[in-house]
Amino acid sequence: MGRKFSNGFTIIEVLIVMAVAAMMLLVVFLAVPALQRNARNSQRRHDAEFIASQRVQYNLDNQTAIIAGGFNCDPPITTKLFCGYISGSLSYYDLSNVTFHNSGTTPPGTVPAVSDLDHIISDTFFNCDPSGSTAVVSTNMRNMIVLFAIETGSGLAPQCIESSIYPTS
Repeated sequence: MGRKFSNGFTIIEVLIVMAVAAMMLLVVFLAVPALQRNARNSQRRHDAEFIASQRVQYNLDNQTAIIAGGFNCDPPITTKLFCGYISGSLSYYDLSNVTFHNSGTTPPGTVPAVSDLDHIISDTFFNCDPSGSTAVVSTNMRNMIVLFAIETGSGLAPQCIESSIYPTS
């Protein structure tokens, strides 16, 4: 009688295990960049919502809007009082890439736009368009928007958050 040895794996079993491992690695390598992109987008959205809320808080605390004109929060921020409301609290944006506009009492002539992932803009006299991706000029100086961009699989997607600069009582 011949003896049958079964101390090892057959080549088919080894190939099946390797194929399953390769499929698992492929899923991980495809999922990780999307997870990282989603985390960065969450940080951007959080910062945009925080800027909108702090702009309202600034107006409540100071009983005034941000001075007319535009500025960013490049150091030193001591001359730009609003920047103190957000300094040290942003998780994605660098203060030097945060731009604020206030058109005073006259609607602006042009709609601001964000062209890259590292900049964020807040402006008055605007509403978000119905798609939530850009702004449209408003006649109400209480309207305020925050514009930023998020990453998608196919490139940048502009985003718009709308608020009232002076909340209603």
